[in-house]
Amino acid sequence: MDRLVNVVSTKGDGQVSGERILVVDDSKEVRDFLAGTVLVTEGYIVDVAANGKDGLRAAIEAVPDLIITDQAMPEMTGIELVEHLQKSGLNIPTILMTAEGSEEISVRALRAGVADYFIKPFDPEKLLESVHSILSGGSDQDDEFCPADLLRGLSNLNAVQLVTILHHIQEPVLVIDPNGKVTLCNLAARELMNKAEPGEAVVGRALLDITNNRSLLDIFQYVEGKLVPTQEIRLDDGRVLDAHINEIENIGRVIVMQDITHLQNQVRLRNDLVTTISHDLRSPLTSILGCIELMGKLGELNTKQKLLADQVRDSVRRITGLISELLEHHQLETGIEQPREPVLLWQLVRGAAETLAGKADMKKQHLLLDLLEDDLRVMGTPSRLQHVFSNLIDNAIKYTPEGGEISIRIRNEGNEAVCTVSDTGIGIPPEDQPHIFDRFYRTSHATSDYEGTGLGLSIVKTIVEQHDGRISVDSRPDQGTTFTVVLPINFPDNGSKT
Repeated sequence: MDRLVNVVSTKGDGQVSGERILVVDDSKEVRDFLAGTVLVTEGYIVDVAANGKDGLRAAIEAVPDLIITDQAMPEMTGIELVEHLQKSGLNIPTILMTAEGSEEISVRALRAGVADYFIKPFDPEKLLESVHSILSGGSDQDDEFCPADLLRGLSNLNAVQLVTILHHIQEPVLVIDPNGKVTLCNLAARELMNKAEPGEAVVGRALLDITNNRSLLDIFQYVEGKLVPTQEIRLDDGRVLDAHINEIENIGRVIVMQDITHLQNQVRLRNDLVTTISHDLRSPLTSILGCIELMGKLGELNTKQKLLADQVRDSVRRITGLISELLEHHQLETGIEQPREPVLLWQLVRGAAETLAGKADMKKQHLLLDLLEDDLRVMGTPSRLQHVFSNLIDNAIKYTPEGGEISIRIRNEGNEAVCTVSDTGIGIPPEDQPHIFDRFYRTSHATSDYEGTGLGLSIVKTIVEQHDGRISVDSRPDQGTTFTVVLPINFPDNGSKT
């Protein structure tokens, strides 16, 4: 595992902080920046890990005071890292970084108990403020306080004091013993016990006897013998609670609930806004395009008029493309599922290449295919996977000069199908490569010389990850670029290779 440790006595007052921070990110540039530039000046001990699995091992071995992790990483996401630590009994404060901020990720982060949330690119000063606040227990007044002090303090409290604290926590907390009876119900959870009279005791009674909320009664769901750890509880007043459930030996099931109604309202409002804007924009664009076409039928246009008409057509086409990409990104982000089926990968990739062959011919480019035409299938949505390879091939053609070469190759590596799209084009500067999958991000030389919205690669990455795959880039300026898409192979017999 890639590890870096720094202890520097430069924390403002000249004191060494000594608190341990684990930075987990698959981007070496981000790891080096945080560990070697941002955190080093504060005197923290910094460990780094290049992926979620290494980060999980490091956190279990060293138990840091704080974790700063990227969300989208190969094999294990940042939120999955937090969830695995919690299952191991480690509730380590975590700051989540993501290049794709959305309400969906916000809800997932909230459910996982993430302490703070930053969208890349972020302000290093604001990140440091969050680090200081979390490590000082949420207060900037006492620099000596840290989560370890809190745990030591709790261990000195007696049972009565702990129960008193739990009862005054604003989030509902329930503990159900192995026999299905309530052993702890704080004041916030007491409001959910709508079959119990005001002031009537609920501890020691079966949950079925004190509430008729069906989603709360059905909360103990098992999948493949394991309790579903996170579920939603809907209340009669319209509120939605996010419930975290843990089984503790000799105690029972502990349920902690958080109100996420406002987040769901935000998601619904955004969905309505995107749909409305899309409809309201497409209608006038259709009218504009219709008027341009009619102008030519009413009389022959002169050279300047034809030029202006072509410019209008081109502008309408680009705006329509942007709307389509925004809708596609929105559908992916909101988790709208589409039917999946076994897809013969070489046929899908060949279809994408043949559709774009005319573009390559216009630039006198060589389109080379090495597609391993065997029964290599992946489980997926054909239209979305087609979008992935069409986008990558179209980009390769766009950013490759006349007479260049685009090669597309598929190979079988164990349980994975690997597809590469390579070109001999302008390449991507090293400083831009960590950001090319960010929404609306475009490199400086591409922005001025080539059309684009900056959404294409973001959509591609989202689709690939939703198909349990991963995508990477290898590029050198003026030499070319290779995108590699890795997808799990679908084995129809038993789901695994035999």
